[in-house]
Amino acid sequence: MTTPDSTLLLPYRIEAGPHPRAETVPTHRQFRLTVGDGEIESDEPVQCRGFTVSVAAHSDPRLAARAMSLSTAVSAVSRRAHGQQWWILPDTTDPARVVFRIRPEEPALFDGSWWVSFRIEMNPGFDSDIVDITEHTAIASTFTDRGGQVRINTLTAGSLAGLKGQA
Repeated sequence: MTTPDSTLLLPYRIEAGPHPRAETVPTHRQFRLTVGDGEIESDEPVQCRGFTVSVAAHSDPRLAARAMSLSTAVSAVSRRAHGQQWWILPDTTDPARVVFRIRPEEPALFDGSWWVSFRIEMNPGFDSDIVDITEHTAIASTFTDRGGQVRINTLTAGSLAGLKGQA
């Protein structure tokens, strides 16, 4: 859930666990990011042109320095008002942090009636409990960057197997 001191307009939920096929030492960590599933922080629908998710490496830096394994998936979104198609672009230039730029093909209109989920796998060196999110959103017509932090809920390997679809 979004932290109380956040200025984010959209509700974000991040769940994490080891890769479902991991043995005793996980080779990858899997995150599921769900956006829009919860109460919108506005009386009006929120327009979204995208957001960034930044995850820091807090454990063994040798694990974080390995080449990223990005196996990403996005729940089915087919309506233009839902962004039509979503794209995940990773930036791994900083060895201490990975930034995912997530953009819809069309501006998405979040009104509390639908959500989108993203599944991202990465090295286990990125094991932060909190991620930074910056969204590019608008309530009327002026888009603004808003930032906040979201706490990661840690789950067991089996609970990340499927993506939560749209309502």
